[in-house]
Amino acid sequence: MSVFRRKDNGTWVIQVSYKTSDGKHSRICATAKTRRLALEKEREILAKLKHDGINLKFKTIAKEYIDDCKDYNRVTTIDSYNRILNNHILPTFGEMFIGEIKADLINDWKKKLNSLKSPATNKSYSLEFKNHVYSTLQCVFKYAVKKYDISDIEMRKVSRFRESPNDISKEEVIHYWTIEQYEKFDKTISQKIDSLNKTKLKYSQYEAVRTMVSLLFFSGLRKGEANALQITDFHDGKTPYLKITKSVSQKVKQFKTLEYTITNPKNKSSIREVPIPQYLAKILKDHIEKLKKMPDYNQDFYLVGGYRPLPDTTLLDFKNSIEKQAGLPHIRVHDLRHSYATMLINKGVPIESIATLLGHSTPELTWSVYSHLYPKTKNEAVSKIDELLKENNKQ
Repeated sequence: MSVFRRKDNGTWVIQVSYKTSDGKHSRICATAKTRRLALEKEREILAKLKHDGINLKFKTIAKEYIDDCKDYNRVTTIDSYNRILNNHILPTFGEMFIGEIKADLINDWKKKLNSLKSPATNKSYSLEFKNHVYSTLQCVFKYAVKKYDISDIEMRKVSRFRESPNDISKEEVIHYWTIEQYEKFDKTISQKIDSLNKTKLKYSQYEAVRTMVSLLFFSGLRKGEANALQITDFHDGKTPYLKITKSVSQKVKQFKTLEYTITNPKNKSSIREVPIPQYLAKILKDHIEKLKKMPDYNQDFYLVGGYRPLPDTTLLDFKNSIEKQAGLPHIRVHDLRHSYATMLINKGVPIESIATLLGHSTPELTWSVYSHLYPKTKNEAVSKIDELLKENNKQ
């Protein structure tokens, strides 16, 4: 960019060079009567170029956004943002200059996402997930507005994903095991453990998986919370409990090596003390006795995994194998947490207490997940009206 005075007529010339949305070099020229007006014009042109994002690629801004997020987000949240960007956003918008991303392009992208299926499940993406992807795109645009004063008018023309009014929304199904199904799993995996050589790796792996499944089923912890527990976090006594102060995330790195990162729990409410039944306390104590036989044993050992947290792949593979062998319905590892909540609901535990035990930020969140499991409560509420009517007729 430059500002200079022509010798032939004395006017001031402004020249600003930039790259167009297709990467080609271009130039804007203007004139002014005085140097002061020329400098003002130059600032206006630069501001306009900056506002339109002509020379800023979307992938550049997205990277800056992620780097900025690292200061105030959990590692697992950053990993989620990166997966969404790399899989669903950057392939479409990454190489585009942000100023050329118009509303019609964003709507075309939404239609494409609507038609795609998850490679893992071969099912269409849920409305919740699609809006999570949309929100990530929206966050990058908002970041561009804040840092570069780039207009997000095109993004604001596009709405979130919505259910079609012609579709009948299906009630979300909570999958869980009953106590009888857990006992069947525990019996099957215990028989497997008894059949193995105690000096072999698989013996300790199956024993750790049995402990972890029991821990999740009878405490309702999130997998990351349970995996981050150290032996000192288990407090035995008349009312044994687990102290939750951290979580662990796992990431498969190059050459299939695992990287473990200790993080804070999901929210402030997740820092808690969870009382556990004596049955689970005994399983944990028996497991600790086995850990004590390991070289270099100390109180900083992980409660389940020992030297390190139990790998997610080991937990999933061994659980699924025993589950199938026992003829049980398949559930996710996270569904063990649902199983715990369902047991408490069926025993009439107040929703506020369940929220505290699960580490939910509010009872409303717990209710939004499990309200459909309270048909008895709703029926009892309506029956109170009948009772009132009967009492009124007696008077």
